[in-house]
Amino acid sequence: GSHDGGVGLVPASGDEILLVRTSGNDHVRMVIDTWCGGSGWRGFQSTTCGSTGLDLLGLANGKLYDKDENQISGSFNFHSCSHVGGCGGSPNGGDGVGFSTHNQWLHGANNAYGGAYDGGSGAHLYWAGKKLSAGSDVFAYYYREAYMWGKEEKVYNSCKDALAQGEKDSGVFHVNFGNYNIFSFPVLCDMSTSGGGWTLLLTVKDPTKDLPGDVGVSPFENEQNEKAPSLKTPYGRIWGSHDGGVGLVPASGDEILLVRTSGNDHVRMVIDTWCGGSGWRGFQSTTCGSTGLDLLGLANGKLYDKDENQISGSFNFHSCSHVGGCGGSPNGGDGVGFSTHNQWLHGANNAYGGAYDGGSGAHLYWAGKKLSAGSDVFAYYYREAYMWGKEEKVYNSCKDALAQGEKDSGVFHVNFGNYNIFSFPVLCDMSTSGGGWTLLLTVKDPTKDLPGDVGVSPFENEQNEKAPSLKTPYGRIWGSHDGGV
Repeated sequence: GSHDGGVGLVPASGDEILLVRTSGNDHVRMVIDTWCGGSGWRGFQSTTCGSTGLDLLGLANGKLYDKDENQISGSFNFHSCSHVGGCGGSPNGGDGVGFSTHNQWLHGANNAYGGAYDGGSGAHLYWAGKKLSAGSDVFAYYYREAYMWGKEEKVYNSCKDALAQGEKDSGVFHVNFGNYNIFSFPVLCDMSTSGGGWTLLLTVKDPTKDLPGDVGVSPFENEQNEKAPSLKTPYGRIWGSHDGGVGLVPASGDEILLVRTSGNDHVRMVIDTWCGGSGWRGFQSTTCGSTGLDLLGLANGKLYDKDENQISGSFNFHSCSHVGGCGGSPNGGDGVGFSTHNQWLHGANNAYGGAYDGGSGAHLYWAGKKLSAGSDVFAYYYREAYMWGKEEKVYNSCKDALAQGEKDSGVFHVNFGNYNIFSFPVLCDMSTSGGGWTLLLTVKDPTKDLPGDVGVSPFENEQNEKAPSLKTPYGRIWGSHDGGV
């Protein structure tokens, strides 16, 4: 710590303590929720961290994970020795150093990991509440900070912005969501799936345990390991603009990605209508599949599989029951994901995500089929259609963009020489037959992809118009009628 000529290391929320059992090839890791040790690592009289007096040291509390990154059940404290001495034995009990669920001292029988009081007069090494033979092991305690001191973190507007600036590897980046806040936030970016640039919103292993289930709280308004985003542990943030959230508010054309990590599969929604508002609270939104205050319909849109084929049906993006009960009865255990049900996330209705099973709980579903409990991890991501904070250069056409030096094919903003106050995202082919081509239409199956409506030609029909692509059906109202370009 900072006292008595110490090195000045003072942990904080989000930092980690690791305990390695060297001969057993095993470890446990705590992500600190609250640091109670102060600058001197002296957490006495800290009931928050499991200490009730000057003779006991409760340094921190937090979530404990095993070597397979599974959270260990229970409310754990990180204890140190008795402040008045006696680590080695009588008269003060011989408390050691480690983790346990005891709310006053490091007690071996309370699922202790470390050197713990044995209920008699001394301290012994314990693992998962079991006393080890004397001299059988060496315990090593480590620390790791959440953010590296002295390093000026580069801040991006989003994961998509980080990808555009050359960050090709998935990992944790600091973003401000284009709001130019004085704060930035650590987020996990997926730079490879479906084009990359995805921001992790939520990690769910078990929808009956990992989601809050509190009255009035959806998973997108709930902080779980928010300073340590991961695919291995439950994760969430307050994503909207309420209650100190990061200010992320999706819009039409933005995308939600659901990745089934162990199944090497994903589905992707292109949002038609966002109903969640600035607080991700889409209750009483019949447009997006919600009929009352107790149900959350956040968005509707088109759903695509990993091969970029559109999945048949009118899909909604649902969140948990607004009145609570994500975990099960009495309110049904609705999870988070996509389904064709027009009121809630119902497993049998071609659901993808943690969905109501028709009984009293939530389970993971894929294409309407219930998965075995514990068999998978579902990760939910977001990607904006247009990068915040970036002043898009506007060209008159794809040919104009080529003439100004844009040699690579891709999406550009053009105004078709009309000098409108609006510009439009279009896909430009810069290589075929001299380049400078504007994509008008993408057709995979003319019996399905073209409108076929009376009086409507394919060039008067909007399909994924905010996300031009060669992988999905695409079209625009190209002429001057009906709001065309």
